[in-house]
Amino acid sequence: MLQENTFDSVSVLTARDFVRSPSWKCIFDWEDEISASLGLSLDRLAKPSKLSRLLCDPKTFNYALPLLRRIFNKSDNNIAIVYLMAPENVRFLLKSNKRFIPIFIDTPTSSYNSLRRLSGVFPIYYVISHESYERLSIYNQNVRFLPFSVPEIWKQDAVPDKQLDVLQIGRKNPFLHKWMLRMASENGIEYVYQRIEDGVLNYWSTKRGLIGDFRDREKYIDLLRSARVSLVSTGGIDGSRKDFDINPVTVRFFESAVNYCYMIGRYPRESKDFEYTRMSEIVIRVDEEESFRKRLIDCLDKPFDLKKEYDSVISSNATRHIALVIERDLEKCFEKPSSVTK
Repeated sequence: MLQENTFDSVSVLTARDFVRSPSWKCIFDWEDEISASLGLSLDRLAKPSKLSRLLCDPKTFNYALPLLRRIFNKSDNNIAIVYLMAPENVRFLLKSNKRFIPIFIDTPTSSYNSLRRLSGVFPIYYVISHESYERLSIYNQNVRFLPFSVPEIWKQDAVPDKQLDVLQIGRKNPFLHKWMLRMASENGIEYVYQRIEDGVLNYWSTKRGLIGDFRDREKYIDLLRSARVSLVSTGGIDGSRKDFDINPVTVRFFESAVNYCYMIGRYPRESKDFEYTRMSEIVIRVDEEESFRKRLIDCLDKPFDLKKEYDSVISSNATRHIALVIERDLEKCFEKPSSVTK
């Protein structure tokens, strides 16, 4: 065990008491499994003050960094692992007097300066993009790479019944969307995608029209589970996501994999993120419309027959493996061969 004079305790922190965005629901699943796998307590963060929002506003965040560093340097000897969507989310931590091990999710190049300046207050910190890790490690020796993962609760025992032809969840890749709309109009293929209706994000079917918002996690997964083909892409390719210039393997790839959807997508040809997670082994990468059309028809013309290949990739990306990576890194960080305990 890590010696008690090194630290007093380790826990996992969660913002689930005040964060309501659907995009955080995956984070809560990872928190649950990491805390259970390592036998750590799951502690609730207190809702941040309005002042912290002003302090950590993206427009003023760099000016507030010296003050934030002073606050975090007064922390006690309790270690806390915490997922944060972006560097500005450190405002969630201002009421908690711990030494934080943050896992930052969105780290485009515009965030690097903030991460570099904040890094000194963390024993180690993680980014989910290998691209970001490589660039930040030039300046910070305490940065680590930790990709997204698959918790046990997501896994399926068998290939589910497939009733929907093609689905593009959430953010739309402009090329995949354009090509798919043409295919749907020409071939009668049902394509479901997200679009704004009366200021609200809803899902729309090329055959059935408006079908709902699917903000409920169970309904959302049921929709994904029903799809034969899931169109997937990284945020930094084709301008898919505004002001986002990196290409980590997003949650959609993992969710599509565990629900046994054929995946047709766009991501950089040379990608250490996709090599590391092995997603390059199961995602059909397309460069032009002709290739897209051919591969899509191939997928729709046959039942799903890649369960063995998918299961191998899913297993290698299990959240329990991520938990062990965190445990190993904590041991190395504190230079004591041991097991992380409460």
